[in-house]
Amino acid sequence: MAEKEARLALPIGVHAVVTEFGENQEDAIERCIRLQPQPPPLLSELEDGDIVIAVEASEVYWTDTVMATGQYQHQPRLPYSPGSVCGIVAWVSEAATKRGVKVGERVLSGGGGPRSLGRHQQWGGCASYAVAPSTALQKVPSHWTAAEAACFGYGSLLPCRMCRPPERPDDTHPGCHWRGGHSCCSNG
Repeated sequence: MAEKEARLALPIGVHAVVTEFGENQEDAIERCIRLQPQPPPLLSELEDGDIVIAVEASEVYWTDTVMATGQYQHQPRLPYSPGSVCGIVAWVSEAATKRGVKVGERVLSGGGGPRSLGRHQQWGGCASYAVAPSTALQKVPSHWTAAEAACFGYGSLLPCRMCRPPERPDDTHPGCHWRGGHSCCSNG
C-alpha cells in the first residue's frame, strides 16, 4: 500500500474551484465554480520561500469572472481558486522566516492566485488556505480590516501615500482628494 503524503497540521477547509471554463461570465459563475473541501497543503507542494496563509478575505471582481470563461488575456490553468488573498500567516518556510515573515501576521499577497504565473496560480483567495511566495507579501496596516486589505490584492488599486501624510500640502496623486492624516487610493 502506498504511503500517504504528509500535509500541514491544519484543519480541512473549503475552497471555491473553477473546474472548467464557462461560455460566458454568467455560465462560469452558475455552472463552473464549485465549493469543495480543501485539505491543507501537502508538505511536498511547499518550497523554501513559501508561506501558507489562512485566508480571511478575498476580493473577486469583473476580471475574475472573465478569467473563468477562459477569455482573459492571462488564462489560468484549471482547476484554480479565484480571488486576491488577505489573511493570517499559518506557516512559514525557512527562507520566509529569514525575510522576517512570522506566523500570526496579517498579510496581503500579490504573488499568488490565478493572475500569477507558475505553481502558485491555483492558490487564490476564495479558499481557507493559500500558498504564496514570501517575496510578494505586504503587511496589512493594523487599522485596516482584512476585507479592506483584500481590495489591494491584485494591485489594480494603487496606494497613494498610503498610511502617511503627504510631504507637502499639495503632494497628492491626480484624482486623490486626500489631505494630511487620511488614506487615499487611486483606481489604476
